[in-house]
Amino acid sequence: MYQTDMQIESQKEEPVELSDAHCHLSLFDSVDEVLKQASEKNIKTIVTAGGSNRDNEKTLEIVKHDNVFGVIGISPDAVGEGLDTEQLEQMIKKSKKIVGIGEIGLDFKIAKDSESRNAQAAVFEKQVDLAKELDLPIVIHSRRALPYVINILVEKKIEKAMFHFFEGGKKEHVEEIKRRGYIISVPPVRSEERERAIKEVDINSIVAETDSPVVGKSPIDVINSLSIISSVKNMDVNEIAEMTTNNLREFFYI
Repeated sequence: MYQTDMQIESQKEEPVELSDAHCHLSLFDSVDEVLKQASEKNIKTIVTAGGSNRDNEKTLEIVKHDNVFGVIGISPDAVGEGLDTEQLEQMIKKSKKIVGIGEIGLDFKIAKDSESRNAQAAVFEKQVDLAKELDLPIVIHSRRALPYVINILVEKKIEKAMFHFFEGGKKEHVEEIKRRGYIISVPPVRSEERERAIKEVDINSIVAETDSPVVGKSPIDVINSLSIISSVKNMDVNEIAEMTTNNLREFFYI
């Protein structure tokens, strides 16, 4: 059973600060209203993600809000839009609140043939190279492609990667993520495979997200993500909230 936000707040005189490591504020009708509601629940750090040319442009505007940071890039489902790495670099340099490249990666659920997968991989690798050149963290979208994503990160000697909406994976892949010092981001959705990974990964390498409005309804749903981590780790939810927020800030230097 999930702990509610009221339960979290009632356990301390001073409510703990929460964070949402990954959402898509560009998809909401009223960003101001969403941020107002989040602030009321003490969600003080939000990272909003681009993924298409349109969403990247909107993200540049959204990060002007207090407590909001952004990552931009071309996601696997937007590969058809094309990638101009020079343009992406220029966009990144427009704002110090663009703190990483994402969400980028491989999605073999939507790319079923070798041609489509190769196209995704080519765009992914170019963005990984750019992140390395600019010394920026990357935010990974990986679906049914974890070993391939890990291989690329290892080959490129990437040191800072966050696996957004981490789906879990074989033990050896989770061990490789741990060994490389990458972090995983937990959404407000339960799955046995993901929870097995949460047990294996140190709490210092875990953050909480909503992926709203695609999965969660809004950043407020990070309460449910924290409750999942809390129950799997058998730790106090306030401690989880504090540690995941610190992890997020350290990862992105914010």
